[in-house]
Amino acid sequence: MQLGLWGTRHRSDASVRANVLLRVSEPIQREMAGLVEGQSAPILRFLLHYNMKYRKTDILGGLTGGAFTNFASTGG
Repeated sequence: MQLGLWGTRHRSDASVRANVLLRVSEPIQREMAGLVEGQSAPILRFLLHYNMKYRKTDILGGLTGGAFTNFASTGG
């Protein structure tokens, strides 16, 4: 959408959203860089804990669904 294929209004909306997304994700990017250097990562730890507590079935369903699809597509 940032290319402007759907008009200038959508292009400006997409640009604003991309900029907001970049600013929101900066702390996580810094934390990932710190994780490589051996520092703690409280935001990533919280996100992992939340996903494992409340979205475990979604994650496991996606993994097992993918495994089943691979199994079925190979003639399993």
